[in-house]
Formats: sequence, C-alpha cells, structure tokens
Amino acid sequence: MKKKLLVERKVYLEKWLKENYPRRNLSMDKVIDLSLLNWSRYFKLDETKYLQVAYFLPLELVSQALTNEEEKEKLYTRGYSKEIVDARILEAKEMLEYIELVANTKFYNKLVRDNIPDIIKNNGENPVVKKLNDDDYIKALFNKDKEELEEVRKAKTKEEIKAELGDKFEVLRAMATYYGFTIEEIVDAANEKFQKNGGFMRRLYLEKVTPLKK
Repeated sequence: MKKKLLVERKVYLEKWLKENYPRRNLSMDKVIDLSLLNWSRYFKLDETKYLQVAYFLPLELVSQALTNEEEKEKLYTRGYSKEIVDARILEAKEMLEYIELVANTKFYNKLVRDNIPDIIKNNGENPVVKKLNDDDYIKALFNKDKEELEEVRKAKTKEEIKAELGDKFEVLRAMATYYGFTIEEIVDAANEKFQKNGGFMRRLYLEKVTPLKK
C-alpha cells in the first residue's frame, strides 16, 4: 500500500513540477523526503496514512487554499479533520517555498576565483562553496583549463580574447603554485625551451616523418 501510494505521489509531483517548472531539474525524492519530514514534525501520522492524505489532498488543490479562504473551507468538507487539512496546507506552503528555492538556484559545480563568493554575497545572493582537497583541486584546475581554452576559442573581439587569455594564464599560475613553482620559474622554463626548440610563430604543422633516401 505504502509503495503504491509513494509511486503515485512521485508521478503526480513530477507532472506538477514539469508543468510549473519545465526548465528545472528538481529532485522528486528530495521533495517527498521534505513532505515526510514535515508530517512527522507537524502532525502525528505514519507514512502510509500521510500518503493517503497526500493522494486525496494533492499539492495543486491544497496550494490554492494558501491564498483563498473559500478553497480552504472546501477542503474541510472532504472528510479530514481541520487539523489534518491545516497541516497539509502548511506542508504545501513549505514545499512550494522549497521548490521556488531550488527552481531559482543556479548550479555551477566548478572552481572559481577566490573573490567570487564575496562578489556573489555583495549582489544579494548566497554562494554555497566548499574547499577542495589536493586531488579534487588539481582535477578542477584541469577542468578549468579546458573551460578557459574554450572561452578563448569563442571570444570574438581583441578585448575578449585578451581577457580570456588572462583567465587561462591565471589557471596556469595556480597550477604552477600547486606543483611548487613560481610563475617566473615557469616563464624561465618556457624561454629555455624556446631557445632550444623555438616557438609556434612559423605555424609549422608536422604531417609525418619519412626515412631519408639513400
């Protein structure tokens, strides 16, 4: 019984969210977990009983009662006590607040410059960050390097290209520091190799190497 109701609950929520938030990827499991948590907090019902209530008092119907007293009065005539209906309305309110929060959350999951979290705060938003360990940090730097190279490729104007090359250089600086070098040491190594093997200014493209004829 509980499993059947849980599946029906999930299907309903997925349909409701797709209709109201078509471009957002929201976790049904998280929404359902929040529902169960709210009911254990605000009203003493086991999960099966809760799911029965949720089935017969769906979110869309209950959400209308948040701002419409007439709709709320209609819910009281559905055979549930005022206490259950009020608890369900409270749950709908918290679920909608959660959905709105997630729907308006921008996910990045990437390495950012050190001052970016403060800039986000100053813009009135809340950055959620974590400090990476060594292994995750160097992996993130390599991903950042690929990202910045792609940004250079996409840049259109000289100013954009200069800015993106600057971003790529900053990744190189961070990599040098990670491996225990200064950026000056990296420049010296580059110059040494330049003196030996040259650069890439002549635009030479090696296609193949064949043996010399005897």
